[in-house]
Amino acid sequence: LCPRASGAAVYRFDGTAWTSLGNVGADCNSFSGLVYRNELYVAGASYGARHSVGLWRWNGQSWKAVASVAANRPVLGEAGGRLYLFADGSGGAARLYRLDGSALKAVGRPLGDVSVAGAALFDVAGEPAVMVGNFADWRNPRTELWRMANGTWKEPAFVHDGFAQAISPWQDSTRAFALTTTQDGAVRLVDLAGGSSSGRVLPLPPAFAAALTVKGDDLYVAAVEQKTQIARVYRASADDR
Repeated sequence: LCPRASGAAVYRFDGTAWTSLGNVGADCNSFSGLVYRNELYVAGASYGARHSVGLWRWNGQSWKAVASVAANRPVLGEAGGRLYLFADGSGGAARLYRLDGSALKAVGRPLGDVSVAGAALFDVAGEPAVMVGNFADWRNPRTELWRMANGTWKEPAFVHDGFAQAISPWQDSTRAFALTTTQDGAVRLVDLAGGSSSGRVLPLPPAFAAALTVKGDDLYVAAVEQKTQIARVYRASADDR
């Protein structure tokens, strides 16, 4: 998923080569992608007179509009076998939405005490959870984990000081990690399944942003350095995290 000045280009890798799936989200410039039930979905935010988030699905030949909602800065995720979208409010509070048929329906109360920098969605025991960099209190910015239970938000759990401007999630059936990047360039690895409350700062140069993936027992981190603007990839054993 490659954002451009207007819209995004989407490519699929088959293990050997990249194939273009065309462009999606004309006039949008903030995107999130997700493979849900073996189908590719993309959400994009349009910042016109009225901020809105559109959701599209690739049908094998073209992109089809699925739903839209008044919001911005979308993040897609799956929990309990359902597709969710978390988005900052369009002139209001951040909210969680669930895809029901061809509509995005609000779930839980709006988070009026959250101003979103970066965010990521997780599945925690079949319920959606959102890690968010929150700068609502500029004197005490923090990164928090909001968990939902039966349609109601629990009190947020503290993750670390400083708001994450970028969060890269990774999760399988037994493990869940988040890689957060704060404004000072610190990159932290948070082990959600392991019970870590704050993660630890990785010994990396200050970064603009970083991404995480896991293969077998190895963690891979790609980070774009602030000073050099060079992207480097690092590897470590999951047991040494």
